[in-house]
Amino acid sequence: MSRPLIGITAYFEAARWGDWVREAVLSPPSYAKAVGRAGARPWCCRPWPPAPWTTTYAG
Repeated sequence: MSRPLIGITAYFEAARWGDWVREAVLSPPSYAKAVGRAGARPWCCRPWPPAPWTTTYAG
């Protein structure tokens, strides 16, 4: 039996990589880690609905 896929909501937030500051889609890593420890597969859900989830998930 495959592991369940659990959607985790994400949000737009300013993120910094080195000298760059960009808007990014983020979610606290503790959520994804907890889902993984529980035996499921975490999936970060984008905060807008441009396409059905089946076309955006490749795994």
